[in-house]
Amino acid sequence: MTREQDLQRRLVDWLTDGPVTAPTQVVDEAIKRTVGRRQHHPLWGWLLAPLDRFRAGEDTRVVILVVVLALTMLAALAIAVPLAGGTRRAPEMDPSSALSVTGATEVISESELDGVFERLVRVDASDSRVRGEARQVMSIESAPGVGLLRSTGLMRLENDWGAWEGAIHGARYPDGSELEYGWLQGHGAYEGFSYFHSTRGHTAETGRTIEGAIWPGEPPPAPDPSSLP
Repeated sequence: MTREQDLQRRLVDWLTDGPVTAPTQVVDEAIKRTVGRRQHHPLWGWLLAPLDRFRAGEDTRVVILVVVLALTMLAALAIAVPLAGGTRRAPEMDPSSALSVTGATEVISESELDGVFERLVRVDASDSRVRGEARQVMSIESAPGVGLLRSTGLMRLENDWGAWEGAIHGARYPDGSELEYGWLQGHGAYEGFSYFHSTRGHTAETGRTIEGAIWPGEPPPAPDPSSLP
């Protein structure tokens, strides 16, 4: 009987007995043959190579456990880093200075019912603090025969860090040009600041031009008429 046949016979006898352990000589011989015939994948070869240096037993199990834990930690890190990078930090707010804002708005959707006008607007401003989507709800009043229209209502502009909210007013002229303006109060990361929102456009266009300013402090109160000179 050859050595190969003897090894196969001993392995068959061991498997037939319903083993929970194995003779050390049989296991060592099987591992030697397996290692000698193993084909390493180029990508994982560097990772599996150290296992060939260990014999069967506790050493091999420890190495496998370490490798599995290392791969698990690397996978968790690969997931966590993009998530952390995706959370953008709120822009710095200088409490001592004002900043002018320019940009444009584009109407996403609009509807009118019984004199109440609702509009969803995308705001693309030069300052990221006043970029986002704005919802406007306005009451409209027209002057028949002269082509004039006036509106008053509320606007809320939201983005990742907070919101701007307040009253807005508008006017439409006979040539189709439109003007809209209002003071909005900051919320969230914009608490303690106000935004003067002003846009100009035309009824034939979906876009409007922004001219505004971010100011430290609350929106200015309406003056008392009795205090005027």
